Amino acid sequence: MQIQCTKKLLSEMKVEADERIERDSIFDWHANVIKLGRRKAVVLVNDISRYSILIYGVKVADFHRLSERISLAINQVLQAEGIEKSIIDEYFEAAGKVNFTHTKSRKMVSTMTQRVKELEMIVDDLGDDERV
Repeated sequence: MQIQCTKKLLSEMKVEADERIERDSIFDWHANVIKLGRRKAVVLVNDISRYSILIYGVKVADFHRLSERISLAINQVLQAEGIEKSIIDEYFEAAGKVNFTHTKSRKMVSTMTQRVKELEMIVDDLGDDERV
């Protein structure tokens, strides 16, 4: 699975980008780190489906094991969507291990930016007692 990170996210993770592997884009995700309210979050957008996932409340220690957090988040979201576990397992087996690369598409970065704007509107509408 290829996670194509913004410079900001790579810096936050304190890792060097791996070399990009050209293959089926269903296993490629673009990722960015943002601040929603007072907490950091990672936004993931799938390159093919444009499906978005938000990992909210990411702490400093989480950035060192972000590959695990991303895999877990994708797995949980796919299960919540009602996708059979066997299909999810096949997806992860075909995707391979998580590697972090630079972003390759300005269009995808723009899509992530749009998702962030939508999320910021939702967070602004929540009262302080509703924020997790």
